[in-house]
Amino acid sequence: MVTFEGGVQYYKKFIIYILILALAVTIAALIISLIYMLAQFLTDPDYIIIDKEDILSLLGYFLLVVIAIELLDTLIVYTKKHVVKVEIVILVAITAVARELIVLDYTKSNDYILIGLAAIVVASALTYYLVRRARIETHKAGLDEEIS
Repeated sequence: MVTFEGGVQYYKKFIIYILILALAVTIAALIISLIYMLAQFLTDPDYIIIDKEDILSLLGYFLLVVIAIELLDTLIVYTKKHVVKVEIVILVAITAVARELIVLDYTKSNDYILIGLAAIVVASALTYYLVRRARIETHKAGLDEEIS
């Protein structure tokens, strides 16, 4: 007999596997788009003269793939250990902010967007520092099994 809690656990696993599948398809689509864009640049007779926007677009796609892979890894770890690695999630957020900073056109952005991004960078870095420090202290106290 399946209990309510058991049913909820099966439902959670089912949803996570759907998310993993959807993220894997998304990663494949991003990689195909990245390869297609790169092939367009390389087969173009004027490929030596690539705009700044084209390079930033390629970097943006590349960083999206990295972010998606890290999210996929986080979901897979969650399915195995039922633990979310907070450090990895914070690093994914920092990578997403870095991607936004790289592809952002500063000439068309207003001051509030730049101030907001600066605040996000500072808050993310501080959060990562505090989480990492807490983990190191926990490890030194012998309460943690592993440190990465």
